Amino acid sequence: MQAAWKRILLIVLGWRLLLFLIGAVAPQFFAYQGSFSTPSVLQNYQLPAWVNRWASFDGVHYLSIIEHGYKKIGLIQAFFPIYPLLAKWLGLLINNNLLSLLIINNLATLLALYLLYVLNRQYFKRSQQFLPIILFLIFPSSFFLGAAYSEGLFLLWIFAAFYFFGQKKFWPTALFIALASATRIVGIILLPAMLIDLFYQNKKKIDYSASFILCVGALGLVSYMGYLWVNFNDPFYFLTVQSQFGAGRQSQLVIWPQVVWRYLKIIFTVRPIDWKYFAYVQEFCLSLIGLYYLIKAFLKKELPLAWILFALGAYFMPTLTGNFSSMPRYILVCWPIFFYLAKDFSRWKPQAKILYLTISLLLLIINSMLFIQGYWVA
Repeated sequence: MQAAWKRILLIVLGWRLLLFLIGAVAPQFFAYQGSFSTPSVLQNYQLPAWVNRWASFDGVHYLSIIEHGYKKIGLIQAFFPIYPLLAKWLGLLINNNLLSLLIINNLATLLALYLLYVLNRQYFKRSQQFLPIILFLIFPSSFFLGAAYSEGLFLLWIFAAFYFFGQKKFWPTALFIALASATRIVGIILLPAMLIDLFYQNKKKIDYSASFILCVGALGLVSYMGYLWVNFNDPFYFLTVQSQFGAGRQSQLVIWPQVVWRYLKIIFTVRPIDWKYFAYVQEFCLSLIGLYYLIKAFLKKELPLAWILFALGAYFMPTLTGNFSSMPRYILVCWPIFFYLAKDFSRWKPQAKILYLTISLLLLIINSMLFIQGYWVA
């Protein structure tokens, strides 16, 4: 296991250095746009542009939460508290909140990928055990795992929850469900996914003791809802503000086929072929590819039921707001996708492998540059 840890560390360091290099050369290819709220805030942290711009878009909102709390500015209530809270504590030590956000997400990504290796290794030959991690890190949206976003931290919580659930250690499982559900709303899907899995493990009998312990994990989400109720008179305020973000998000529920139809109209309606159009096409294509692999995971039934149910829930929940916006990023937490992608990849001919790696890596580079230069990607 020590050798595996060192190898994963080297892989992640190589990926992180590549992203910094991409960020450094991005201005040579794209003019800075800064199409998000208050991009000038990033200049306050006395870091090079190729570092501080990794806190673009949502990173600015997390910085606002750290420094002003949830009451000063609107919209930020959609961002859950665990990530900015941890970053605030670290920021007290290093005196730089932006850097603390980056450190936490990158460190959490490293730990999460080690847990992914532990969870997956029994399903792969020894020579292929690191393949899902490599494909994960060259996925077109993997750069969010190195940005000031909660993706890496959220992955750490869900992988830890499934690790302890597999060991039937339900109190640690409940703790990580709580952390996950206080980091992202989709974290609460861990609870029903595990309860259903547990029900079938016990031959359709309810284990009341284990079920009660797992339900304690809901306190993460419930605590944040209680805070919103007290301060904004709306325990679901994190949903209420969704429509104010634009990008076609709605507070009313929209079913998946409607979202597909909307995107088909966007793609095939005459409009400028620009980077925004590129984002629409990418969101649509990666969403369909992701769903294909999730359906494959559900039908093959090789993985634990809880993994598949959580991934399906994490995939469909964001689409209920009416679009595939940010789906390339949300797909990162649906890790059975990468399990079956790795399975397929290992069977492809060399030419197909080279083609996939080239396309995926090229998209990762383009997306990273666009993000660094302030263009909306996902």
